[in-house]
Parts: sequence; structure tokens; C-alpha cells
Amino acid sequence: MTRAVFTVAVLALLVGGWLSWEPVVPPDVGVGSQPAPPKARGCSARVERDLAGSLGVATAEGRPVPVLVVGAPADTVEPLEGVVALTDLIPGGLAGILLDPDTPDTAGVVTQTGIGVAAVTCTPPGLGRLVAVGASTRNEEDLELRLINPYAVDAVVEIGTVSENGLDTASELASVIVPARTVVTRDLDNLLPLRDSLDVEATVVSGAVHVELVQTGAGDTMIIEGVAPAEELWLAVPALDVPAVAEVFNPNPAPTEVTVESVGGDVVFSETLPATSLVQVDVTGLGGVRVAAAGPIGAGLIFEADGIRAGAPGVGAAARWLLPGVETVWVLNPSDVAVSVVVDGSPGVEIEPGELAALTGTFVDATGDVVAYGTVGDGRGLVAGWSLPDAADR
Repeated sequence: MTRAVFTVAVLALLVGGWLSWEPVVPPDVGVGSQPAPPKARGCSARVERDLAGSLGVATAEGRPVPVLVVGAPADTVEPLEGVVALTDLIPGGLAGILLDPDTPDTAGVVTQTGIGVAAVTCTPPGLGRLVAVGASTRNEEDLELRLINPYAVDAVVEIGTVSENGLDTASELASVIVPARTVVTRDLDNLLPLRDSLDVEATVVSGAVHVELVQTGAGDTMIIEGVAPAEELWLAVPALDVPAVAEVFNPNPAPTEVTVESVGGDVVFSETLPATSLVQVDVTGLGGVRVAAAGPIGAGLIFEADGIRAGAPGVGAAARWLLPGVETVWVLNPSDVAVSVVVDGSPGVEIEPGELAALTGTFVDATGDVVAYGTVGDGRGLVAGWSLPDAADR
């Protein structure tokens, strides 16, 4: 069987509810009605002479996951688990990556090395509104917007941006077509230069995409994924000896009440955030913070210093998490009772209320809801963990 025929055959089996396959005409991979929860995960990665890294793939059950790589230069499909070098998947250039498992208990993390270290979590297909929070285009910072469409139908995305100047959108971003099986990029440092803070809202008009912001400056890179806004988000703040900022983004056309409080309940910010605006709050040394709002917002955690760029979005609390391919797992107990945490089946670790623990492993299973982040490259790369549904919800 030729490689091309094998690829078609595998795709016909793995696409499930998210993709549909026509073996004679060009592939018609479309987005069907959204499963609950969605199973597919998408992200991107680049391989160049001085740019490489790895893809970490894991399931709670420890099974291989079919992975589709598009645009580099031909589509390939392989079942993967564990940590795989990007050079084994991508011959060169920028590629989209799609994990298409048969269970929602699946996560993927891309780590990029070259200009510093960066990490990003693969996300579910974006079908509505996504926000990416915490970027900048100030002097000597490069910022690339990536719109990833690993599916076989074109997508249309409307991009809005907000900076310290308020609503601050370039006309070139008003409507972007993302052809099937491609990754479309826009250089935001050229379109919107010299913004100290720049947050992105992507509205998916048709099709499905995954959104990432890639910022490079001062010898390091960070990648921030676009996620759905929410009314409550948690940030675990690792002890990295670097100033930490919580950036809160109100993408709504109306003012929204926002509160940022430490894990111990001390309020560090409480104001009505104007429509389509952002604010930065110093959270250095707090261990963890809760961001709550009267409407759906975006929030991100940013570490920035000379030679260090690291950022990740806020997450909800959950009892089970996956963080494949990270060096250190940071588990925050946001509750007022102690929880026992097991990582990869090891003996349980007791985490006291409000405590942030540094652990190692991939699969986090706790007796209560916790918040999990991961770091790579001695903290130069930060990634939000992927929370898993409770067994009763699967």
C-alpha cells in the first residue's frame, strides 16, 4: 500500500465527528455539530535550521493518539504517545498539528527551542469566540498571529485587537480567510507596532481554527494560545524569581466588573473594566490568583524580564490534568481544604489550602479541584495544563 493510500485510509477512520472524508474528490474535512466535550486538539510548530523542539502527547489511558501534520509539505498521519522530536514530524517550515483521539482525555504540548524556549497547549477546535492575552509589539518585539486550520474546509475569522489605547484593530485583520489544511500568519508587529500590551479576539465566522500568538524578543520566545473567554479563571503563579503579571482582557462591548484576588482571598484589583480594554495586575509571589468577572473575559499570566518571555492563559479548576512533555508541574490548591495529588500513579502528595507545589510527571489526579501549569527550559517556557472531564462527565 502506498503512503498516499495509507494516509487516506487512516484519515477515513480517525476523523470522527469533527472531520468527513471523500476518497475520490479532494478531501472535504468539515466541522460537524460540536461534541461535548470535544476530542480534537490543534496547534502549530516550526522547524528551521536553528529552530526545533518536541511534541508531547498523552492520554489518561496511556494510548497512542493519531496525529495529523499538515502543510510541511504533505499531510502525514502517525499514532503517537510520549515526547516526539519535531524534526521527526516536520521536514521544515511551519506546520499545523491535529491530534484526533477517540477520547477527550487527551492533551498535546508543543515545546519550541531555538530563540529561547516556548511551550503551548494544543486546543480544541475554535468555533466561536477566542481570546489570546498578554502579547506586545513594543520596540524590538516580533509578534506573529497564527491561524491554524488543519481541516479540509476553509475557515473565515474576524480578528479584533485591543491595546493600552483601547480598541486598536488593523483593517487587514477584519476578515481573514484561512484555507483548508494551512496555517495563515500575520505580522502584528508590522500592522500594530509599538503597543506595550496587545490582546487578540478571534471570532470564527465559518469553519474552525486554532489561534496562537508567537512573540520573540530579548533572546526568548513565548507562545500564547487562544481560548474561549470565561467568567472565572485561575492562574497558578510558579516561583520563577521573575516579575509576574496577570493581564485581564474585557473583549465585550460593555463595561464589566472584574476582581483579581490572591489564592488566600486578598483582593489585589477590583474595578469596572471599560468595554474592549485591558489591565495589568502585578501578581509576583502570590502563588496563585483568581480572576472573576460579571461577563466572559480573557486572562493570562505573563513572566517577563531581560531574556525571558513566558505566558499562558488562565484556566478553570479541575481534579484531573494532563501536561505531556513539561519539566515541572505546578499544582495549586485553590480550596480551603487539603487535597491529595497523585502524579503518574506515584504516592499521593498532600497539598495544603492555598499551597503551590512543584511536582514532576504528566497525569495529575487529585481528590479535589486544583489548578495545574507546567514549565520547560528552567521556567523560560510556561504552559497551561489541559484539564480533563470528571469520569461522570465523559
